[in-house]
Amino acid sequence: MVQSSFIIFVGRHQHAGNFEQYQLNQTNLTDDQQSSMNIPIEDEENALYSQIGFVVVQWGHCEQSLELLVKTLFLQYGGNKLPKRKRIPKQLSEKIAFVKECTSLIPSLAPFRNEIQAVIDNFEALTQTRHDLVHGALSDSSPLNGVYSFGSKHIRKRMRLKNSSTI
Repeated sequence: MVQSSFIIFVGRHQHAGNFEQYQLNQTNLTDDQQSSMNIPIEDEENALYSQIGFVVVQWGHCEQSLELLVKTLFLQYGGNKLPKRKRIPKQLSEKIAFVKECTSLIPSLAPFRNEIQAVIDNFEALTQTRHDLVHGALSDSSPLNGVYSFGSKHIRKRMRLKNSSTI
């Protein structure tokens, strides 16, 4: 029986050119439970799908909160008066850049700067992992020691691994 009630992101960024690796670990399992588990592949796949679904749903909540922050900064704190800011940012990278710009240029946000920066740092740290899980493909059809690997490839003249994540 799988007793993993939730997962956590471990922010281990290993940069090597365009390659970044992240890892998702199961929690609530003792070492004995992890080593003695002999889970049928169907159960492992269901747990995998459940965990990816959890990430997707939680990401939606997080991104909606970021959207509310962006709109508040744009409409109520003068973000629309910043240079080159005539419209509300739509893409995640634009939203992150906008929030950073607002926190550094709008004096009334100074008391909240550290908290806002911590939120933005978390978004930046998790963005690629979420992207790999949602848009990537399983690198292997079965897990190796209970770990699934994901990869996303760029199709150019030669196909190469761009990003890889494990869960």
